[in-house]
Amino acid sequence: MSEYVECYENLKAAVVKLAADDYRRALIRLRRHPKDTNAIHTKIECELFFRKGIEMYSDMDGEVLIKGIQERVRREYNEQRAVK
Repeated sequence: MSEYVECYENLKAAVVKLAADDYRRALIRLRRHPKDTNAIHTKIECELFFRKGIEMYSDMDGEVLIKGIQERVRREYNEQRAVK
């Protein structure tokens, strides 16, 4: 039975990771193309998941995750601009 529980936990973690990756990519896209409707939609959907749905998959605080990803993207963007 624990084998199934471990698989289920891995699946839940993969869902959260995928949402975080999608959110990061959407934020990067919006930095370059602020009116990209697909990126806007992805950003909104991910934020909704982090705020309302993440508790089914993780005990992480969705707001903290949103802020952390936003800060990471902001830092990476500023580093890239400094290099150019």
